Order: sequence, then structure tokens, then C-alpha cells
Amino acid sequence: MIMNLSQPDGLYQITLHYGCFGLVVTGNTVTDVAPMGKWMRGKRAGYVKGWVLSKGGTMERVAA
Repeated sequence: MIMNLSQPDGLYQITLHYGCFGLVVTGNTVTDVAPMGKWMRGKRAGYVKGWVLSKGGTMERVAA
């Protein structure tokens, strides 16, 4: 699933039922992420957001 993020670059918080962690998006690509989400590194932000939403989680921008 591909989704556009209105302001893709920045720090995001992902919250899932089993935990929460941060990730950094640069140029619409995940460039840094906590070990819990290491598979997300290098993926497009829209793809990650779609996956998170499909699991009932949230992905919110917390800083530019």
C-alpha cells in the first residue's frame, strides 16, 4: 500500500499494540529507526505507514 505523507521529512512515532518507537524519514525514505523496526530502514515512508495502519497502529510526526 502506498500513501503520500504531506510533510514526509522528520521524526515520527509509531505506536503498535505491543510497543512504540521512533523513526526518521528523509526524502520520503526511512533513514534511521529503533532496533524494533529495523526492517523499515530503506523503505518508503508511505509503505511503512500503510503497514502500521493495517496492524491497527498509528504513525505520527513529532518533529521536523
